[in-house]
Amino acid sequence: AAGVGATVGGVVMGLRMYSFIDVMINSWNYVRSVALNGVAFNPSWHLTDFLRTRARKEMQAHASACFVLVPESDPGRIAGYYTLSQSAVALQQLPEAVTKRLPRYPQLGATLIGRLARDLAWKGQAVGRLLLVDALRRSARHSTGVGAVLVVTDPKDEKARLFYASHGFRPLDERRMFIPMSEILEWESGGWKA
Repeated sequence: AAGVGATVGGVVMGLRMYSFIDVMINSWNYVRSVALNGVAFNPSWHLTDFLRTRARKEMQAHASACFVLVPESDPGRIAGYYTLSQSAVALQQLPEAVTKRLPRYPQLGATLIGRLARDLAWKGQAVGRLLLVDALRRSARHSTGVGAVLVVTDPKDEKARLFYASHGFRPLDERRMFIPMSEILEWESGGWKA
């Protein structure tokens, strides 16, 4: 588990990041009875349903990895989560400014943020930003072992699109958004002042 009890936007977060499998192993009965019944976690039906019915199956199939943010004071509650998986982007889809220093392979590796959601009870406390930064940092760390030149996401609606755009993502096409890994690595070396 990684502690993320830092100040984000002036809000002190007493939260820890876990792999969803760790939460299931350590406190599955409590999490299932409290957090997954929609009592403690209610971003929207389809995102809650993902945790309830698909997260474990996808992780066991190695289709995605799910990470949950858990309050230290209430470890059975899920404040938010995100998923990561591998993807690829066609070289010709990318702007020339991004491809200048990249190899000319037809497809380039990318990390996909498949889902990112927070509990409505944590609204206004920068949990979404905290989840996104953790996802980007994890993507950057893993890009050295499994090549990825971008992080991509498919926002579910206009509000999500604006959220990602406010954190440096740009349109790749009418559905998908991206941020170059080189920018994430710059933020990482600069202490995430972005």
